[in-house]
Amino acid sequence: MSDSDLLTQKYSSDVKRQKFNDATINHAMNFIIDNCPTKSGSSIIQPRQYLNDAELYTNYLSSNPKEEITLVSLNTFMKYKK
Repeated sequence: MSDSDLLTQKYSSDVKRQKFNDATINHAMNFIIDNCPTKSGSSIIQPRQYLNDAELYTNYLSSNPKEEITLVSLNTFMKYKK
């Protein structure tokens, strides 16, 4: 491996990324869809955010999911929101 590969690598080679189960991802996506409704009368289904990011994430943290669902971090939540 060259030095340039090490600089562009997101994780070191011995680290395994944590994978979320489907229930965790579904909970985050459903929360975003439920809390960012489509504009009334719009022919395109496109969620619109009426709260700022901090309020939306705070509401997500207090959504109290089932025990087998872990809550995602702010960065992961923002990635799903896009």
